[in-house]
Amino acid sequence: MISFADVLQSVADTIRAVFPDMEETVHIERIENLRTPAVSVEVINIKTPAFGAMAVENKINLDIIYFSNDDSVWAAINAGELLSRAFRVGLKVKDRYIHTTEEPEIKLVDQDLHFIVEFSYLQGSTPWIRTKTGGLAKIDPAVTDVTNTIGEIEKVKTIEKDMEEQEREILTDKVEMMKELYFEVKEG
Repeated sequence: MISFADVLQSVADTIRAVFPDMEETVHIERIENLRTPAVSVEVINIKTPAFGAMAVENKINLDIIYFSNDDSVWAAINAGELLSRAFRVGLKVKDRYIHTTEEPEIKLVDQDLHFIVEFSYLQGSTPWIRTKTGGLAKIDPAVTDVTNTIGEIEKVKTIEKDMEEQEREILTDKVEMMKELYFEVKEG
């Protein structure tokens, strides 16, 4: 399963590969003290429309903002070309490849580049329903009788605990990626 946090992390990792000198200045969180050149990845919106009874089409629309060192239009345009090459058709996230829905849009606002891109991917999703006991249960959406549950599910974890697990997964993925890169460089 791919979370939206996984997508953001893969975007940040790809940006770091495109701009290796900006390892410390790729921001997903709010920027406190901006050191340029820098990149900020901001979520514009997230949509999860149903795709059949047991799947959703996850869509995440991002604004990747490039802040050049000296407010240079040329540096911003160059950054846009590099980002376009990196994200034009999609993005590797975990063991999958998610796609862009259309050609990314490039805008300049006050000499800062705004690279707007939307990624889309299908994912299985079993709907939940609240039970009489106050818990949650998976349901079979093909059956209209609400007592037809697939089974009660465990209490949903707190967001903080879920984020800790995601951070551990991301760290593990980074270590594996570094091992793969080391092997490729050593062999090549």
